[in-house]
Amino acid sequence: MFSSKEGDVFSPFIILFSILLLGLLAFTIIQNEKNRDSKVNIVGQQSASLLKIYDEAEKAQFYIKEAVMQADKDAQNILVQNGGYPAKNKCSQLIDPETKEKWIVWTKECGQFNPERDYEAQFMDSVKKYLQAYKTQYVLFNARERSWKTIADYFQWIKQGQDLLDEYTRLIQEAVIQNPITIENGQRTVTFAPVSYPIEIASPKSVYTITPQRSIKDPDLSVFSAAYGKAKACRQEKDPKQACTAAFTTPQTTVTILGDFIKVKNPQIKFMFKLNEDLPQEQIDSRPA
Repeated sequence: MFSSKEGDVFSPFIILFSILLLGLLAFTIIQNEKNRDSKVNIVGQQSASLLKIYDEAEKAQFYIKEAVMQADKDAQNILVQNGGYPAKNKCSQLIDPETKEKWIVWTKECGQFNPERDYEAQFMDSVKKYLQAYKTQYVLFNARERSWKTIADYFQWIKQGQDLLDEYTRLIQEAVIQNPITIENGQRTVTFAPVSYPIEIASPKSVYTITPQRSIKDPDLSVFSAAYGKAKACRQEKDPKQACTAAFTTPQTTVTILGDFIKVKNPQIKFMFKLNEDLPQEQIDSRPA
């Protein structure tokens, strides 16, 4: 039996209390360590998120710049193949029975002849086509790099991650060119509206904003107006077939007469017109300084 003599402080209750106290102290220390590690981990992930979004934005800007370059090439080539008109036009088309090649015919059906305006429209359409093909390559944090209190938190993280990837893709697919496009010193500067990226791990509503911009050489579209002027003038001569052949023939240009049709083709323009039909009305827009 345990003694209860005066001065005897040995008691099972004191032992039990001491064990509980030490256990609580150990639990508190462990929890504090976990919280400290968790805070350090969050800070590290926030820093990593910033680096990742910088990289994502750089890749997106590179893609946009390449899209602008390719859209410029496409727009110029389409105008060449369509006699100064965009891909979507109202012109009549004839197919060469031998080569199966399509030819745009300059008539009033085409609408106003304005290569400057139509280049701009075709360029915009081509840029939009390339941007809509964009898909982000962003890589989310691995599940093992995160911690969740419940399984519901885990599934919410998965959904939020997919939403974030969809948003990164959408931001570039729907990027908008600011108007007007500036033209100065032979350069065409294309500036997009600001694009704001939400950050994977950061303070609420934190974003990283970029303003994509690309300068390209301003295309020389004067060949189209020059061809129009020659066609308009040679049709009024006494012998229009001979006059038009002489007007367009160069070492690089092939001129073919098919009845009342004149076919003109070189690396810079390709079209047909009819000697006894009116040409489209020419409209010349003033270019920005």
